[in-house]
Amino acid sequence: MKQTITSMMNGRGIQIGTANGYTVSIGFGPSHYCENYHHGYNVEAKPTSTMEVAILNKGHFVCLPYDVAANVPVSQLGDLVAAVESSDWARVCHLCGEHDDDHNNKFPKKV
Repeated sequence: MKQTITSMMNGRGIQIGTANGYTVSIGFGPSHYCENYHHGYNVEAKPTSTMEVAILNKGHFVCLPYDVAANVPVSQLGDLVAAVESSDWARVCHLCGEHDDDHNNKFPKKV
């Protein structure tokens, strides 16, 4: 597979399809857990240095203990995509500021 990028929710986020089939979903508009959270829903997203992150496999949340991680620094995005592509789930959690153990059994199993 190849990497892809898709705009979602009227420009309030993006989804990055990784070479190994996972999706890194990034929300940065109103109602997402980022600096724009409290802005009105009908306003254009403002520049932000934080983002909401979810990791998906075939439309299902994986990896992160609470499905999404809040206020992840945008500076982590490149490392985050690389960690997802290498299936380094503990690193993904660490980059998102979450516990890096699999106490919720959310890490995808290696095939």
